[in-house]
Amino acid sequence: MNFTFHKTVKDKQSSEIIKNFQANFGSTNCDNIRRFGDNQLIVENNFFRLKSNQNLWVGIDKASLTIKDTINQNEKKIHYKINFTKFLLISFGSILLFFLFFIGDFTDSTTRPPLILYIFVPVVLLINFIILLIRHYSLFIRTIKRGSIYLGGYDWEKILKNKTDNELKVIIAGESHLSKSVGELAKKELDKRNNKKATTHI
Repeated sequence: MNFTFHKTVKDKQSSEIIKNFQANFGSTNCDNIRRFGDNQLIVENNFFRLKSNQNLWVGIDKASLTIKDTINQNEKKIHYKINFTKFLLISFGSILLFFLFFIGDFTDSTTRPPLILYIFVPVVLLINFIILLIRHYSLFIRTIKRGSIYLGGYDWEKILKNKTDNELKVIIAGESHLSKSVGELAKKELDKRNNKKATTHI
């Protein structure tokens, strides 16, 4: 079962879009990312995962991001397809095991559990599926709007405080290899300095 998100963007380079998604996917504990030029990324995960299950890829074997040109030269369409087959197999297996081993005898009214137990596992799995969809959609939209949002685990506020004003301006202008999120932090630091200077001169 595949689920696909679509988004049309204007005035964005395919190489920049792919680079941002590659950086953000890389920060989400996926097992493998393959890049095919400036138009496609493939994310693949092992069936039995050693990494934490509390991440974006629980129950997901594969996902792909594809960028296609449109009839308008300055527009591109981004397709993000996620394969939920493993999630569904695990879900159906969990439901089956629950009914076989924990529900009891359906025909015996004295041992039959309350109705709520019959729907508990399906509802929990459905909620997990919806949350997973929302998280992927959120990552998809945030990456398109903000670019690379991975900060690399560094204390950027402390690092940026030690930068000169000119160095901060370079980061803000996007002329460094750093992400847009770091650029936003650099802008906050520079604004803070400018406000402090303005207050001092009053």
